[in-house]
Amino acid sequence: MSGPEILPIGKTVACDFHKDMTRLGYTNRAHYEVAFSKLGREVVSLAALMIEELTLVWAYACLVRGYSTPCTRYYGRAVAA
Repeated sequence: MSGPEILPIGKTVACDFHKDMTRLGYTNRAHYEVAFSKLGREVVSLAALMIEELTLVWAYACLVRGYSTPCTRYYGRAVAA
């Protein structure tokens, strides 16, 4: 038997993430550019990201905006950007 199925974050979390990225001062287009910069691959939908990926992107987005510690909300544990 395999472990539990790991699913992408989905539309609801992605929508909240978009709002938080906007609050950090990123344009909608930049949301995807930041994800690309951190993950090293094109991201066409934030809803398709896994929570671990979203956590990395969030930590990186906070770091780029000058926060030394990620603004942890509900995107998982604090991680090094």
